[in-house]
Amino acid sequence: SRIFHEATLSDVEVLEALYAATARPGAELVRGVGGIAEGVPEEFGEIPSLPKFRSDGILLAHAGGGAGLFSSMIGGWVNGEMGSNPVTVEVRR
Repeated sequence: SRIFHEATLSDVEVLEALYAATARPGAELVRGVGGIAEGVPEEFGEIPSLPKFRSDGILLAHAGGGAGLFSSMIGGWVNGEMGSNPVTVEVRR
């Protein structure tokens, strides 16, 4: 939490940076590229930038005090209509 505060980044700016950093050109993700059998269908190769996550697919939550500097990503969470909605609760002592 301290890092975000010191960087004076808004949650929107952090999310925009994460979406930009995780997008890749479709040509890099086509099946068979680089000898990797998995990938997207060939027609996706023409797309300049394929997102890793849906536009509402990243939940940004930060917590903690001045120590620690820990971060984590939880992959594979299906939210929205097909999945579940995460719930966060502030914990104070």
